Amino acid sequence: EVFAVILVPGRSFPQVYFAYKQFVDNDMDTVVKWGRDRAIARSNYNEISVSAIAAPNVEGIIREYTWHESSLLGNVYLRCKDLYLLRNNMGFAISFCAEDKQWQLFENAVEEMINSFKFISNK
Repeated sequence: EVFAVILVPGRSFPQVYFAYKQFVDNDMDTVVKWGRDRAIARSNYNEISVSAIAAPNVEGIIREYTWHESSLLGNVYLRCKDLYLLRNNMGFAISFCAEDKQWQLFENAVEEMINSFKFISNK
């Protein structure tokens, strides 16, 4: 499902994950359910909000949530914003994640990226 990841060299976060899945029907609710299933698979998932978004070039659903994981270095608390899109029976989940304490530094870049997405092909 994940076909690309954007990372900052030498750091664990922030990260941007791009996933896609073919669906039988062109139903956004099915894409949102798939995205939710992906999100709740993260440890200690806590949903903040789910809302519709109409960016300049695409319409979709945004899910915001937090989660945390334990490692040898201690607990890492993360915040994510997922964007779900649907085009010609192909669902997309784009997950923007950063450490919770760094989220405010990353959030403006996330909004700029979301507002810049555009489908450029009918395929």
